[in-house]
Amino acid sequence: MTPPLGRRSFLGAAGATAAALTVTDAVAAQAAPHGTGARRRLATQVQPFPLTAVTLLAGPFQDNQHRNSAYLRFVDIDRLLHTFRRNVGLPSSAQPCGGWEAPTVELRGHSTGHLLSGLALAYANTGDTALRDKGRSLVAALAACQAASPKAGYGKGYLSAFPENFFDRLEAGTGVWAPYYTIHKIMAGLVEQYRLAGNAQALDVVLQLGQWVNTRTSKLSYAQMQQVLETEFGGMNDVLSDLHAITGDTVWLDVAQRFTHARVFDPLAAGQDQLAGLHANTQIPKMVGALRMWQEGLADRYRTIAQNFWQIVTDHHSYVIGGNSNGEAFHGPDAIAAQLSNGTCENCNSYNMLKLTRLLHFGGVGWYRKHFRLPAPADAGARHVELCLDGVHQNADVWLNGVHLGFHPYGYTSFAHELTPHLAADGRNVLAVRVDDSGQNSRWYSGSGIYRHTWLTVTGPVRIPLWGVRVTTPEVGTDRSVAHLDVSVTNLGSAPGSATVRVTVLDPHGRTVADGRAPAGVLASGVTAVAPLDLTVARPSLWSPESPSLYTARAEVLVGGRVVDTVTTAVGFRSLAWNRTSGFKEAGFNAIRTAHNPPTPSLLDACDRLGMLVMDEFFDVWDTGKNPQDYSVHFADWWERDLTGTVLRDRNHPSVVIWSLGNEITDKTNGVRGAELARALRALDSTRPITLGGGSTFSADDPSWSYVDVGDVHYNANGKGYGPMHDAHPERAMTQSEGFPATIYQDTAFVNEHAWAVGSWVWAAWDYLGESGIGKTPMAPEGTAAGIGDPSKWRSGGATSTS
Repeated sequence: MTPPLGRRSFLGAAGATAAALTVTDAVAAQAAPHGTGARRRLATQVQPFPLTAVTLLAGPFQDNQHRNSAYLRFVDIDRLLHTFRRNVGLPSSAQPCGGWEAPTVELRGHSTGHLLSGLALAYANTGDTALRDKGRSLVAALAACQAASPKAGYGKGYLSAFPENFFDRLEAGTGVWAPYYTIHKIMAGLVEQYRLAGNAQALDVVLQLGQWVNTRTSKLSYAQMQQVLETEFGGMNDVLSDLHAITGDTVWLDVAQRFTHARVFDPLAAGQDQLAGLHANTQIPKMVGALRMWQEGLADRYRTIAQNFWQIVTDHHSYVIGGNSNGEAFHGPDAIAAQLSNGTCENCNSYNMLKLTRLLHFGGVGWYRKHFRLPAPADAGARHVELCLDGVHQNADVWLNGVHLGFHPYGYTSFAHELTPHLAADGRNVLAVRVDDSGQNSRWYSGSGIYRHTWLTVTGPVRIPLWGVRVTTPEVGTDRSVAHLDVSVTNLGSAPGSATVRVTVLDPHGRTVADGRAPAGVLASGVTAVAPLDLTVARPSLWSPESPSLYTARAEVLVGGRVVDTVTTAVGFRSLAWNRTSGFKEAGFNAIRTAHNPPTPSLLDACDRLGMLVMDEFFDVWDTGKNPQDYSVHFADWWERDLTGTVLRDRNHPSVVIWSLGNEITDKTNGVRGAELARALRALDSTRPITLGGGSTFSADDPSWSYVDVGDVHYNANGKGYGPMHDAHPERAMTQSEGFPATIYQDTAFVNEHAWAVGSWVWAAWDYLGESGIGKTPMAPEGTAAGIGDPSKWRSGGATSTS
């Protein structure tokens, strides 16, 4: 049962309640001409670190890694090679393996491929040369078996632990246990040995085996090949795509395409779920191969097949723990609750789904879908529903029940859509959000997708619009303070109506200390009116970093004497004076700069409660970008909407004491663009000063001085360059919004000694922007020429500013 919705209901934190369905896009590339290499297309720009760059620290994971390496060293390769050698007439006195590697089991040989991969992966990560050398010995022994194949009556390049006539049986349809599955494991292991262990002989062996596959499959008709593909073949299309990536020879793509299993691929290309009855893990490696074929330059259809498979399986065939299949098979969609047994979630499936997810995910394009019920009201015009997303990174498109509601490019600002006209009559609704985080779009790890809260607001037709309450404190004192409120009221109904606004101010203990009413007037359909009120509070507790007393303003809209909407807003009675004679001198470490984008509203709520001061920063780039696909692509069309929305959202927070138009901006307009932003900002809020992060760093005649209220510098330790700039602008206060941790002593001393230097922030206190080296600035020995500041008195400033 869906619980009843209040005015504002929480849909999800960071998309936690939505199913993330990754369907990726990337830049187009064409397959190279025969014999040359094609640039690999990526479903995501985010790629894993090489194993050589990752080290496990002491702990349970490292302990398991040691156990794994010990086991790899323990395995007797001669026992695994026994069936390979005997298959081509080479001598072997080793004890044969049992299980699936026994000499009579038709799948024999596949474990040797796994061992090749395991040795290569472990060597690449640990540098254990014993594992490398064991891999070399195994590859050399397989090369000897391959060289003996023609004498044994097999085709040139053939390498396996079973005779080639297994493939005769496969092509004749008389039944055999997955010979191409084993060939894939051997080829994949050889590729890993070449790529990760630098084994050139492994490449020679796998290319010969690949050529054998080409020769064998080229003789088959399309119908015969489709019959072959009815038997599990692992990821043959995957490893053949790897050969193309290594050699650039498109013959390998020709061979890979022969492993296009039409009975499985065709429905997926059309978005159809026909998985019921299929052996689950047989299909997943094929999908990895399909995506790899697209990456290597083949048709978009292959990407679509992989995307649709991933979406169908995660949406309709996966258990809550992330695995899929029951009894190794797919069953009907959305029936897994009735498919519980001790044979669910085959581990191989999870491994291969993770491999497919890795290729598709970590950026690129993602889909979220939320199913929700909202029963239809008796009066169709009596309810209005609004969706608000606090942050989606980035390029978000939103649909409700298949209707496109709009697009929002910036990953750090909140936005909303009216849902009412598109709600389903039967109450069953599907909300979809498409996120395109492709390319190099941020200078730091931004997260991806719906990473902040999502809300539904349900009201009647006469309501307070989003961010429709503005609070200022024009008079602040210990005897009395005045709260000025502008409450917007909108009529979304079809008929005119009269409304009144009632505001009640509650003290930090919830007691009423002031109230008042103001008419909103008669509102025609679609009209918004503003009701102003001034409310006096006697002997208020003032808001400050030392004592962050928060009051609450409860704004209510009354129609016919009945409350139809209510919005509460935090109020802090405080005044600001940014000038050249006083600053926040006794504040200590108490300020945050939201570098370099608007924060989540939850952060500002916390700062209000804790007494933290905030420099609220809008942008890291304007028209000139710092990365190819960053916000500069959209800035000209979107800056005003994003700036306006951020100001309306954040303006009531007492913690926000200054706005920053951007960070280290390249402005090629000689100040014209900055002045334009400043004018728009002042029209929205004239109660706070404006700065530009690092805008005054280089010179006293920087164009930003013409439109900022407070000058700002970066890394001007002990006033180097900082003081002379103020001499040129003695009427301005100045800040240093980025300073080295190593210079915090002299930066603090400089602030304390100069009244106009009102604050200094340490970079980077929350060290997540990829500039950790700044935070690790070494301290030179005291008394040396290289010394910076006074190390004996140096102390860390944590996450904030000394003001």
